[in-house]
Amino acid sequence: MNTHFQTYKYIKFFNTTLCRHSIIKYKTPIKWEKEETKLLIEGINTYGLSKWSQIRQSYNFPQYRTNISLKDKYRNFKKVYIIEKD
Repeated sequence: MNTHFQTYKYIKFFNTTLCRHSIIKYKTPIKWEKEETKLLIEGINTYGLSKWSQIRQSYNFPQYRTNISLKDKYRNFKKVYIIEKD
């Protein structure tokens, strides 16, 4: 016979399984414009690395550009530059 506890365990497992297979919506990335990239490089030259919040505030980046997106853009830009340089 199923007890209440066994039924609860089954439901809990079932819900977890459903969550794994549910559709996850991701934000589509917004492409960087040349002006934004220039501002980022200028901000890095002015404030240095790891000052992403100061760069973001000083150069009035759009609201959707977070500190993390600035850091990621610099990291990716640096990778491309190193590859092209060699």
